[in-house]
Amino acid sequence: MSVSKTEGRRFESYCPCQNRWKVELKLIKHIDIKWVVIWSLIYFSFIFIDLALPKYMLLSSILKYTGLFLCVIYTYATCKKDTRLVLAMLLTFLADTILMLVGARLIGVYVFCFAQMFHTLRLSRAPSAALMGYFVMLFIVFASGILWGIPALYVVSFSYAATLLTNLRLSWRWYRSDRMNPCAINCLAGFLLFICCDINVALSYLSLTGGIPAFIAPISSFLVFVFYYPSQILISNSSNLASPMKISK
Repeated sequence: MSVSKTEGRRFESYCPCQNRWKVELKLIKHIDIKWVVIWSLIYFSFIFIDLALPKYMLLSSILKYTGLFLCVIYTYATCKKDTRLVLAMLLTFLADTILMLVGARLIGVYVFCFAQMFHTLRLSRAPSAALMGYFVMLFIVFASGILWGIPALYVVSFSYAATLLTNLRLSWRWYRSDRMNPCAINCLAGFLLFICCDINVALSYLSLTGGIPAFIAPISSFLVFVFYYPSQILISNSSNLASPMKISK
């Protein structure tokens, strides 16, 4: 049965996801294929090691750490003018370094707060002076939590989660206003995966401390980077200063 061009266009209007796939395919073609190959090799390599070769966990950790570092390099190489995105990615990597190599959870999460704040600044286009206000607010929340006897890690984690959810809301607003912009799609998808990662971080922590059943820990620990690494790749391709590639709706 043949379908007329008019009917085809009508069908596409009811299937916006089809156009979004076209946008993403255009974006992938626009990205240097070497980066796509590198990201894919790193991603599937550490997943394979984690699942099939657990005795090589050190190699898996090196691949993950290298992958995160390359996301910073890629962001700087492709989005030099988007200073806030570059700083956000750099601070994210710094926080990962503190957590992965030093093991200082409180400091690592604290640095994550500022990484997320730079995302907030770029997505909201707020003035840089807002960063000082955020620092003051974070200090007040931290001091209040300590005075009320709340563990410092929980207080900072709450502030981090609030900022991350704010970024999810801002990325959703950007996507709603510009659905055919691949950077907006990447931003929303990136923060959704970021939140999935952090949910698994929380589940892993609670299972290790006895808050929830212990069998959840290995599952959640595995899923952390399954979500986290692609979130960083997507976010590194979400500059709102770049000239967006669009196709007609």
